[in-house]
Amino acid sequence: MARTERGQCRFTVKEDAEGRPFIALEPLGGAVEAFGDVVLDLTLRASVNYAHAQQIAEILNDHVTGLSVTFTDKKANG
Repeated sequence: MARTERGQCRFTVKEDAEGRPFIALEPLGGAVEAFGDVVLDLTLRASVNYAHAQQIAEILNDHVTGLSVTFTDKKANG
């Protein structure tokens, strides 16, 4: 049987060590327990600059309300 964990998140723009922007998913309120201290991020194409990354994050924040992780029973699937 599958188990799903859900949580709210927001998208923020960060820069890596080389100054390239990426979008980080930051938990809001209680974090999704399955992730523990893991931070998820979205790698953007090299052509995306910081300003464009901010626009993408804004669109995501306007349309995405959260994330979920589903665990399946390997015995049942396999």
